[in-house]
Amino acid sequence: MQAIDKRRLSLLLLGIVPLVPTLVLGATQSWPADMPGWAGRIIQGYVDGFVPWFLILAMLAYGKRILEFSNRFLKYFAEAAYPLYILHQTFIVIIGFYVVQWEIVVGSKYALIVTLALAGSVLAYHVLVKQTNVTRFLFGMKPKARTKA
Repeated sequence: MQAIDKRRLSLLLLGIVPLVPTLVLGATQSWPADMPGWAGRIIQGYVDGFVPWFLILAMLAYGKRILEFSNRFLKYFAEAAYPLYILHQTFIVIIGFYVVQWEIVVGSKYALIVTLALAGSVLAYHVLVKQTNVTRFLFGMKPKARTKA
């Protein structure tokens, strides 16, 4: 990852510089008429094979640099990720069973199910799962640290 991070600008340029003219020429279908067929195949091979690879590596490097931070929100939900994953399906099924029977627009049903399932999952996690070591164990979490009196 250090090598990728050190070469992030080169990777970005190796991906974008050949991609832009290829997209422009490909969109207008105006490849130079005097270009030999083998040259077009080499260029297309580079664009199809290497450009995505370079762009993915550049995104990893820039993403690591830009997104490497933490806060209370991220810490809370990092610990809650697996329990929320387990809980959310139960809430989706229960809420969805009732909501899909309502005579409202499908988009509203979807938004309502997503919102209520998220709220229910987070509330159940915070009230039921997070509080005791037994429920924490059942949901695959580390036990709470003991506080000294």
